[in-house]
Amino acid sequence: MRKPFGLFLPLLLLLPSCQKATLYLAKDPNSNLELYLTQAVKDEDLTDLYYLPIGFGVEVYLSVPPLENGAKPDQCVRYQLTAYPDYADGGRYVTGISITDPTYTVYGLTINSSADDFKVAMEEWGFALSESGLSADWGNGSIGLTPGKSLRLQAKVTNRDNIIF
Repeated sequence: MRKPFGLFLPLLLLLPSCQKATLYLAKDPNSNLELYLTQAVKDEDLTDLYYLPIGFGVEVYLSVPPLENGAKPDQCVRYQLTAYPDYADGGRYVTGISITDPTYTVYGLTINSSADDFKVAMEEWGFALSESGLSADWGNGSIGLTPGKSLRLQAKVTNRDNIIF
């Protein structure tokens, strides 16, 4: 009776680590993004980026300066920073990336990639494709392509307390 339990205990200890692995996305080593999704951000990570005042509870940084009227330029990378994985957990993490600049790549994709390119890349990286083939999920987030317009990565931030803002 003790032997099966002895084999089962190490498996139980691994479960929390398996679950946590899906909360944080591994960085694509070939990407030219300044930050990556679910990265914990420090002030020194933001020195080459431009702050865009947006609102309460979120910080937004751009890869290029905002326009004179404070708007986001047509071609840029927009990084959204919030607490993660729950809004109340604290810290600054990249929870959203929106790419509209064709010079930026992630998972071998740009905004000019085709639906077929997207499908191949997502399958290669182990993402679960949607029926449309233009979005894919990983454990705690998603990535989507609007060909010729944008490539978006989003981490799901929870709200354990069910507070409605």
